[in-house]
Amino acid sequence: DHLYALQQQLKQYQQELNIKANDFQGYTISIQEKLMTYIE
Repeated sequence: DHLYALQQQLKQYQQELNIKANDFQGYTISIQEKLMTYIE
């Protein structure tokens, strides 16, 4: 089914976006921590 395939593709795309967003959040948090220790 074409529609089903599209939905599966969307789900996979959303999951990849979520993973990237989480990685980015962790990345910015680690930068903030480094800055804080540098300031102290």
